[in-house]
Amino acid sequence: QALDIMRTYTKEKELKRP
Repeated sequence: QALDIMRTYTKEKELKRP
């Protein structure tokens, strides 16, 4: 699902955040 991908993308983005 597109929503699942978006969720994972945001999660990884936040994880990379300092």
